[in-house]
Amino acid sequence: MHLNVFTDNPTVPIDVKDRSVSELMEGMLKTGFQGRKLAESVQAWHNMLKEKNMTVLMGLSGAMVPAGMRRIISYMIRERMIDCLVSTGANLFHDSHEALGKKHYVGSHLVDDENLFEHGVDRIYDVFAVEEEFRTADNLIADFAEEIGEISCSSREFMYLLGKELAKRGAAEDSIIVSAYRHNIPIFVPALSDSSIGIGLTIARRRGLKLEIDR
Repeated sequence: MHLNVFTDNPTVPIDVKDRSVSELMEGMLKTGFQGRKLAESVQAWHNMLKEKNMTVLMGLSGAMVPAGMRRIISYMIRERMIDCLVSTGANLFHDSHEALGKKHYVGSHLVDDENLFEHGVDRIYDVFAVEEEFRTADNLIADFAEEIGEISCSSREFMYLLGKELAKRGAAEDSIIVSAYRHNIPIFVPALSDSSIGIGLTIARRRGLKLEIDR
């Protein structure tokens, strides 16, 4: 194998100059590590958007909503940049929490967790939240599940119904769940029980509700 196989595509350092975000992404295709991976992801997505009869599925994991990415996902839904969202339950719980006017707070990963616990504060890496507000959201979901009644549904159907309920309660239009409801974008949550939404459903079940949710 000739050496040129490995050396025919040199890296190009990023210039410091005025440019659009898309131009920056194009330039990062010639860099390395995560910068290039980000640019390659944008390029793949751009290619998908140009295709006809293409279904764009987006996977959402990690603590993206507490980290402040909620409005970006919502924008992508409203602008039909994605056709289907597959998410962790945690991100959607945090989305409903913020959609109803509650907050996450700039914190630190260096804080003593025992001290936070004594003050009723939860930590998601370097983001804080008030535990009592989370419990209020848990019970809101439990009450909502009881209103639905004893049915069997998919996670997609449940998230649609929850979006409808949040919209009725005056939730923010930039909510991921509300945007998906209003624009008929399906949300699937394969592990819905592994989140605070699952805690709310567990509360409802302990009250006697028989609600079955599959993938």
